[in-house]
Amino acid sequence: MKFLKEGFGRMFEFHGRTRRSNFWQFMAFAGLVYGSILLLPFDSSFLQIIFVLIFGLPLITIQVRRLKDSSKSPFLILLHLIPFGIGSIILLIMYCIDGDYDENKYGVDPKFPPVETKKKYCYACGKISMEPKKCPHCGTNYSEVK
Repeated sequence: MKFLKEGFGRMFEFHGRTRRSNFWQFMAFAGLVYGSILLLPFDSSFLQIIFVLIFGLPLITIQVRRLKDSSKSPFLILLHLIPFGIGSIILLIMYCIDGDYDENKYGVDPKFPPVETKKKYCYACGKISMEPKKCPHCGTNYSEVK
């Protein structure tokens, strides 16, 4: 259910990036909801309006963040305005492209965020290490050195 948090929880956030898996899960969920509304045996125009009011902004923001994940301009979402679905097909291809593996100008990689590690300075040998308890260079416990 992380995709729902990504869609609805960040519905007002145009900054940052969105992973492919969360994007496609949210799009599939929205498609299932809309398809269910269309299959109703009565006039569902009122429910379609409700769907657009609930899902409209989250669908736009998640597409913008997906474009940013692969370093594409968020204004490319306007390709949807090209007639005959040509722009939507181009965007569909862009949404399938894997995101950047490192931080780009739109933020950190949501797939592999940087791990916060604290570097330790060993006062016994004067070397810096990432080990949590013991210096790998001289074997001194960090709690022993002051």
